[in-house]
Order: sequence, then structure tokens, then C-alpha cells
Amino acid sequence: MNYKLVKLKWIDSIQSHGWVHKNDLKELKMEIISVGYLIKEDKDFMVITSSISEESFCAPLQIPKIAITYFMELENDDSA
Repeated sequence: MNYKLVKLKWIDSIQSHGWVHKNDLKELKMEIISVGYLIKEDKDFMVITSSISEESFCAPLQIPKIAITYFMELENDDSA
């Protein structure tokens, strides 16, 4: 198993609960920081996970590339 360890910052969607008056709408920005193993990438998405076994991944997270504001590959010493 040889996957890149990465750090991503990305903008998530935000939803209000119940009825909201138009004068109460605010421009909100929810920036998320995620660290994990990059298990799949294509032109539109990156998929990361926190845990890997020989044949499976735990709770993969698919993030649209258009939402990613920062990407960094981290040092990965997977010799342990």
C-alpha cells in the first residue's frame, strides 16, 4: 500500500434550519481542513480516507476539486 498523505483546505456547503427571513441571510464560509490518504483522484474530485486495510478504506470522503482552496502533500513514512 502506497498512498500519498495529504492536507486539504476546502469550502463546504452550509444549510440553515427552518424558515429564514431574507433580511437574516448572511454570507457564511465554512472552511474545512482535512488530512488523509489520497486514494483516488480524477479531473473533478479527490477522495481521501483516514484508515486503510489491505482491501478496504474507512469512510472515504470525496471532495470536488472546485471546492479545494489548498493542497499539500505531507511526508509519509509508511514503513511502520
